[in-house]
Amino acid sequence: MLLSYYKRPLFILFVFYSLVLIFLNFLKEKKEERIYYIRDRLCGKVMSYPQESRGLLRFEFLADYAQDKKRFIAYLKDKADFSLYDEICFDAEMSKPYSSYVPGLFDWRLFLQNKGIGLQAFGKDAQLVKKSFLLFRTAGLIRKKVLEIFENNLNEKEYSILSGIVLGVKTKNDKELNRAFSLSGTAHLLVASGGNVAVLLGFSYFLFRLIGLGKFLGYLIGLFICGFYVFICGLDPPLVRAFLMAVAGIFAFLSQRKKDVFQILIIASFALVLINPYYLFDAGFQMSVAAVYGLAAGFGARKDFFKRKRNKFFSYILNLFFISLFAQAALTPLLIFYFNYVPVAGIAANMIAVPLACLLLPAGLVSAFLSFFIKELAVFLFFPISILLKSLLHCVYFFSKLHFAALNVPYPGFLVLLSLSFCIFVFLHWPLFKNKKKAIILSAIFLFGSIMFRYYDLNKPFQKEFYAKGEKRKIYYYKGELYLVNPWPSCEEIKKSVNYLGFGKLAYALYEGDYDKDTALCIEKELKSKVCVPFWQKKDSHLVGVWAGDYCGKAQAFFKESKSGYSGYGDKIEYFFD
Repeated sequence: MLLSYYKRPLFILFVFYSLVLIFLNFLKEKKEERIYYIRDRLCGKVMSYPQESRGLLRFEFLADYAQDKKRFIAYLKDKADFSLYDEICFDAEMSKPYSSYVPGLFDWRLFLQNKGIGLQAFGKDAQLVKKSFLLFRTAGLIRKKVLEIFENNLNEKEYSILSGIVLGVKTKNDKELNRAFSLSGTAHLLVASGGNVAVLLGFSYFLFRLIGLGKFLGYLIGLFICGFYVFICGLDPPLVRAFLMAVAGIFAFLSQRKKDVFQILIIASFALVLINPYYLFDAGFQMSVAAVYGLAAGFGARKDFFKRKRNKFFSYILNLFFISLFAQAALTPLLIFYFNYVPVAGIAANMIAVPLACLLLPAGLVSAFLSFFIKELAVFLFFPISILLKSLLHCVYFFSKLHFAALNVPYPGFLVLLSLSFCIFVFLHWPLFKNKKKAIILSAIFLFGSIMFRYYDLNKPFQKEFYAKGEKRKIYYYKGELYLVNPWPSCEEIKKSVNYLGFGKLAYALYEGDYDKDTALCIEKELKSKVCVPFWQKKDSHLVGVWAGDYCGKAQAFFKESKSGYSGYGDKIEYFFD
């Protein structure tokens, strides 16, 4: 790979088109859907495989409503038997998706908006109008049967992991397990990613070559299997992107043309974004493209280094290390932007976890296929799979419990993310730079300058209002201290929010009225913060009781709604700064 690749017309056009979409999305006024719990009967098409969520079936739904086609996130009480692209009708209660807008926490409404979904519909009495095309029906039935076989032959934890690795199905993983995968940098294994297509294609090709098929037929059947697998997984953007890349790559190989991973990545990504511009704002799609880009750039710039003759085992370990390193380097800005952490242990963890997942994917599919025809084989087939899953779990838990497993990073701002991306670009293309000293100096100046600007920006006073758990909350930063007014009852979320804002410590938690005892105690003990409550609401001696006119730090308390004094009837106070 050369730096001149970035001068190619297709790449420039893709970047320009992407910037136009980002600019339009930034300028576009979000249309306020004037729908507040309106009941109506919706008819349309199921756009994703239904999954259980809090006792309801959740799926994306495209319906004709208000003389327009609208995308909904739908929840059904009925355990109806329908699948991807089936046409159904149901009685629905429509509203805007809920969002708390808590700083640093997952914004469900924004996530849906980036997928082109502006409304939610809670429904019942679903009626199947028309089944989907035979291909989708078959894929849906196979998916259902595979999951059923997994569930019957594995325990709950093993089932949730294998169903995530093989089909990208999100089951009821316990919080401890999800946290372990996140901290160890292996959470990407629990979703069906583009790497699954590459693994399945390689396995299929090897299997068919083993039984004597030629290259052309081996790749052709392999592509057919991969294509059907993408349908079974629900046509997720990362999988479709990977499949298109596989088709282009095999075509280049069979026609004896030079394989250009970077060019193939741009073609596949551009095609998907042209088909559906919302893919550009999909986090899964972005991470999938970034990971492949990191591998293409990192390995492409170091071809001579990796062509050197080495011991096979050492070469395998070296390749594993650089695959993990290049992919994580390219993903780092996105991980910070979306999740506010960097999995430091991820490089080492993935060197063990990824090969295990690569074994589990074909093993799971083949075992499910054979168990469908000969049920008695299931006990023997799933025994080694269970051992592999236990090994993966031990690996994940080991790395997640390391003190340095993950580095929490506050939201750094656009400039820091941009400068960090530039530094990663320099690292990935390091051998290609003629003036390496200049590249280092430029990267350092850019990164240091953006960090200083962010530090200066953070130290300016600010006030932010938002809603959490149905109540109004406020965050103030005043004269070097952070204040949280009316903390919501979740100490973990408060810690995440404080970290996201870039402050290591919360100085004061201020309650205007009654308070949650457990949350107040957690804020005191874990965040080392002082908690102030109205004097007449004080139930615990360790809290600070304030009366109108008293100070809590630099915040002064007053009776709310300009009351002249204490009435004894659920009075509240509010806080003001000088």
